[in-house]
Amino acid sequence: MKVVRFNRIVRSALIRETLVLLVGVSGMLCVAGCNSPAPGGQLVRKIIDEFGRATPFELRPKKNTTEVIVSGTPDIGEFQVWVPEGVSSNTDTCCVYPTGGPWIIDGNKVTQDVQRDGLGAVTDASKCSVTWQTTITARESSVEFRMKLTNTGETLIEKAGAAVCVKLNQAKWWSAGETYVLSGGQVRNFAEFEWPQDKYPYLQAFLVKGEAYFNPFYHESWGFSSHRLDQPIIVSQHSEANVCFAVTADRAYFLHSNQGNPCTDVMLAFGDIPPGESAESCGQVLILKGKARDVLARL
Repeated sequence: MKVVRFNRIVRSALIRETLVLLVGVSGMLCVAGCNSPAPGGQLVRKIIDEFGRATPFELRPKKNTTEVIVSGTPDIGEFQVWVPEGVSSNTDTCCVYPTGGPWIIDGNKVTQDVQRDGLGAVTDASKCSVTWQTTITARESSVEFRMKLTNTGETLIEKAGAAVCVKLNQAKWWSAGETYVLSGGQVRNFAEFEWPQDKYPYLQAFLVKGEAYFNPFYHESWGFSSHRLDQPIIVSQHSEANVCFAVTADRAYFLHSNQGNPCTDVMLAFGDIPPGESAESCGQVLILKGKARDVLARL
């Protein structure tokens, strides 16, 4: 399995400049587009090698799965980006646990194409038939994930969505009480919300303000909180290290954080996709210095 390496090992004789520092970034936090620079806050680490690259991340695709392991900063540790875990519509499930072609490595990014023969479990391809391309890019203080989803069927896919799972693999520090969202104009942590006991333990989805999603699986298996998120962003705080791990999306129908298995799921929103047409959606994983309340207050 090939490995995309960034600044993990650099010979001292070749290093032009190495900075391990806290860097202030001016401006407001925003989630309006994944092509823009990483949102404001402070970078945890910045290392510049002789090639001018500045990222602490290493991307390791897991064979032909849709998962990529990311070596993060020392405080956060390794995390996993699963793009996607499944694809659905407003009414049907297109696929779950798909597999794809080989990951193509190009500098600081990896790309994968998934065709119909790699869709895993499919409920009814006649109602929801798709292919897609995924691109994951390591940037200075973030890892961007982007999907281009194509409707290969003969009917409209209403509210096409892709479930992206971002899992912390080394996060003994994680807790629901230290995981924050902006809801109703207030910064709240997940421990403040009521969690249903009649659903699968620890699962509950939070719709983004202005969105609705009627997919039966998510309503029956997860359920939706009565509280809505003002923005598609969840921030987990590592208090001892004074570092935040944030997951954001450009567009999303809902988000959720699994209390029993430290991860954040984002249902990327693609909107309605007519037959033969494509749509794109994207998100980011951000590692920022500071407190979660301060990060969310910059929205």
